[in-house]
Amino acid sequence: MMGYGGKVLASNLLSWSVSNLDNAGASRYFGVTDLGYYSRAFALGQAPANSMVSALQGVLFPIFSRNRHSKKRLRELYFGALQGILVIQLPLFVFCSLLAPQIIYVLYGTQWSPAASMFRPLALCMPINSGLALSGPLLCGVGSVGADVRAQVGAFFAMFLAVLASAHLGVIVLAWFMLPVYLLRFILLLVPVCQTVGLRMSRVGLLVLKLGILSVVV
Repeated sequence: MMGYGGKVLASNLLSWSVSNLDNAGASRYFGVTDLGYYSRAFALGQAPANSMVSALQGVLFPIFSRNRHSKKRLRELYFGALQGILVIQLPLFVFCSLLAPQIIYVLYGTQWSPAASMFRPLALCMPINSGLALSGPLLCGVGSVGADVRAQVGAFFAMFLAVLASAHLGVIVLAWFMLPVYLLRFILLLVPVCQTVGLRMSRVGLLVLKLGILSVVV
């Protein structure tokens, strides 16, 4: 039990670190003003995205735990939850990304207009972040916390490198770097999930591709 609890704690600490390392980097390398623009742009997308995922995480963990001996049921539950989140959030945040300047202007006024350049890529990170947030409850629910920890370690180093690489390029570059970092984090967590539930990664990729095309077209 202590081993399981320690791994869960490590996973949570790593996840928190990955999610806050970009803000720490923005503060260190770009100053308070750019940090304000960056954090406001990120929070604008994070608030509605997290409101859906947080409630879902609390419900899914005991469900995944109860069905841990049935790969088929776990696969259906995970894919259904992922599909539900992406169907709602992917079109929403693609729309937000395309209309980033107008949204920032309407909500915050002209004084916050520099945040629009950061909100454009950060908005696209939100459905990815919501999708990867489903991996933790599943892996913890079936007792594969170690796989979650290893994925979070990889994500931490990717985020660290992205922050360092953008140090002399500007805060807008940092915001755009978040898109591949969050995508990599999603994949790192998706691999053990697919192995655990017997889900083909190509099925997830096809889902994302279809919804992405639909979001842009609509």
